[in-house]
Amino acid sequence: MWSFYNEYSEFINPIITALISFILGLLLEKYNSKKELEKMEKQHKLDFEKYIQDNTYDSKRNVIYKSLSFLDDYYSWLTFEVEPVRKDISISELTILARECYNELCVSCNNEKIISLFNAIIFSKDTDSLMANFNDYRIAAREELGLESINLNKDVCFISRVSTKELCDQENIN
Repeated sequence: MWSFYNEYSEFINPIITALISFILGLLLEKYNSKKELEKMEKQHKLDFEKYIQDNTYDSKRNVIYKSLSFLDDYYSWLTFEVEPVRKDISISELTILARECYNELCVSCNNEKIISLFNAIIFSKDTDSLMANFNDYRIAAREELGLESINLNKDVCFISRVSTKELCDQENIN
């Protein structure tokens, strides 16, 4: 056997080397393909998570805007020194909207403070704390959306009336 190898070694060695190179090349290609596939899967997962986060954020922002609009409507029906401008909305429509907002907040928001404040505003019997709660609600809404904290003045957190006629009359007096 060794004599056969010795006699044909000049032909056998290059063939063995070529076979080993070919096999190693295939293994290396398979390894690189597997790494590339893992890299693509990881990128796909990151892209999908970003897509979910972006859609969740948009949904959450819309729910919070809707709840703020509802609270404005709700506050416009409370008794203040100046009668606020109101949307034409019935008590039934306001109640249904409150339920919708509450349910959407419950399934969209991670911070239970915003939900607790929403309930505190709706169910509070203490009218003195209404403006403070509304102010705190806006702060909690900003927090829920990942926005920086800002100082909001609780004494001017509900705009009850803006009247250009009154502004014009006041300007004419001066």
